[in-house]
Order: sequence, then structure tokens, then C-alpha cells
Amino acid sequence: MKCHSVANIARKEIYPPKCADFANLTDGAFSVEDIRQMEIIMVNDIGWSLGPITSIHWLSTYLQLLGTGQRHIADEHYEERNMYVPELLRTEFIEMCKIIDYLLLEIDSFEFSYRTIAAAVLFVNYEPTSAVERATGFTSEQLSQVIRYVKPVCNVFARLRDDTEVLPVHSQINADDTHNIQVHIKFQDYEDLVKEEREKLHGRARQH
Repeated sequence: MKCHSVANIARKEIYPPKCADFANLTDGAFSVEDIRQMEIIMVNDIGWSLGPITSIHWLSTYLQLLGTGQRHIADEHYEERNMYVPELLRTEFIEMCKIIDYLLLEIDSFEFSYRTIAAAVLFVNYEPTSAVERATGFTSEQLSQVIRYVKPVCNVFARLRDDTEVLPVHSQINADDTHNIQVHIKFQDYEDLVKEEREKLHGRARQH
């Protein structure tokens, strides 16, 4: 029933199926009312946050603040905006998006918030630290645990980065928006390398 309730919550089609359609798929095991009640339980558990601000949105915001020198935006004052990134930071944005996409495929990423994952990736990939602290509102000490988590992935992606790669060109997309086109990564291409890097870094940490 949980699966059917999630499907009912997440439906995004122009003409989505009705709750009764999901109930019919259960062959009488659950009624529309059963699914509705489970739906209420689920959305209450997530605080009715059906459209959370993603790590990519937070990264975009942080880079905007880095580009302007402004201070961070608190959660309660965040407004979803166009994902504009300063031109000089767009290649870095794409690379860090790849890292975040990989991290969010790992179950361990659920231990951290979208906001802190984006901030940690920025701490590992951008200097000076003081500028990142100003943009994110976090100190590196506050995020030490999540930084340790993301660092092996950042190291692997940095090692495999192709410096000759350029921003994608799409004839139907404005040049100022090309950095927002998601680049697909194959999780399995990096999984073993990330595991090795984690073991190496953890081994060094134990020695100290």
C-alpha cells in the first residue's frame, strides 16, 4: 500500500490517474480510503514538503552568492529562483552537479540534508574557505562529517575530469542557460574508484 500511496503523491502527468485507478491495481487488497489514509500519514511525516529545495538548487544559490560576495540565505528566507550561475563558475557548477548526482545515489547521503551536501561539495572544490563560509553560512568545522563523506567522491571526479570538455551547446537553449542541462553519469563507472578512495582516506585517518 505504501508504494501505491507514494505513486499517488508523486504523480505529475498532465492527466494523472485517479486514486481509484491505483486501488484497482491492488485487486481489492486496498480501497481508495486506505490509500488516502496512508497518503496523509506519509505527507505528515515529511512535513508536507512535497517540493523540497534540492542540493542542485542550493549549489546554484551558493555560487550566485560567491559571485556577488553576498552572505548566505537562511532556509526560511529561501525563494526558488532562476538557476543563474556567474559565467566564470559555470564549468565548475557542471562538475559539482555530477558529484552531487553521484552522492545522491548513495544511501548514506540520506544522513545529511540537501543543503549541507551542496555546501560540503563546495568546501572541497572551492577556495578560499572563508569565501565558502560566507556564502553558505557554515564553517568547515560545522560540516566536518559531511565533508569527510563527500571528499572521496570529489577526489575521484577531479582525477577523472576532462579539462578539454566544454559547456554543451544546444541550438534551442539560451547560451546563458546551458549549464542547467543535466549531464548523465553512470554510477557503476565510479563506484569501485570511490570505494578505493574512501578506504585510502580512512586508512590515513586511522594512522593519525
